[in-house]
Amino acid sequence: MATGTAGVCRGWTTLPIRTPSGEPAPVQSIASGLGYPGDGPQHAFSKDLGRVTYSTVTCGQTPDAFATLCSTKGLNPALESGYAVTHTITVAHQLGSDGLVIAKLSGRGDKDADYVAGVVRERAGA
Repeated sequence: MATGTAGVCRGWTTLPIRTPSGEPAPVQSIASGLGYPGDGPQHAFSKDLGRVTYSTVTCGQTPDAFATLCSTKGLNPALESGYAVTHTITVAHQLGSDGLVIAKLSGRGDKDADYVAGVVRERAGA
């Protein structure tokens, strides 16, 4: 949504990430439900109206946010929510200690814990 351009993706008009020829671009995600080049038309409509903004985060940032939430709050989010947590942490730093940020978490992270632990160990050189 943040970098897509107007077009049709899977039968609806939205803002998919597209190839130079206009086809939906291949995308990847470490979270099983997020490897998709576009989102529903209601999101594109809300963005066009200026009611929402979208941002991007990388697959490399998400395990760090997942681990931070686990270690600081004892919460174990699904990796899909980890993307939102990644951006929430960024916004919280921008707002400072007087700011208020709310993030919605969904899913269970126990299915992703081994993957995240492996990434964290790898980055620590273990």
